[in-house]
Amino acid sequence: DCCAPFVLNAYLLLSEIAARSHDLEKARWHLHEAERRMHWGKVHAACYQGPIARQQARIAAREQPANDDKASPARTSGVPDYQDDLTPREVSVLKLLAEGMSVREVGSRLFISENTVKTHAKNINVKLGACRRTQAINSAKAMGILA
Repeated sequence: DCCAPFVLNAYLLLSEIAARSHDLEKARWHLHEAERRMHWGKVHAACYQGPIARQQARIAAREQPANDDKASPARTSGVPDYQDDLTPREVSVLKLLAEGMSVREVGSRLFISENTVKTHAKNINVKLGACRRTQAINSAKAMGILA
């Protein structure tokens, strides 16, 4: 389903909004609904289980006492760190692809092979729940990974 990444990201963001509003039950409901819709749409589980699990962990972290000295950057800054999903190299590759560079140009710029760029692109798609490069770029922009 080509709209699956957008549906998934919408539910993840709704879950984050609910969690920030201290409505953790609603936040969990949004995650449950996201998983249900992905399953119903016959989207491969590898495309959505990671992002859902990471959001569940963020919700669980909000349940812990606020006086925890080891607060994550996402909790202290008030901004979720969606870049945790992507490695720094994947973010670099995604930024260059978003600029319109070809796989060959990205490889040349980052001093990596074209096959490595393609592997990073596949991993980016899986982590962002995208089927195509343009969907990954749009999802990354919606999540704040790309400006």
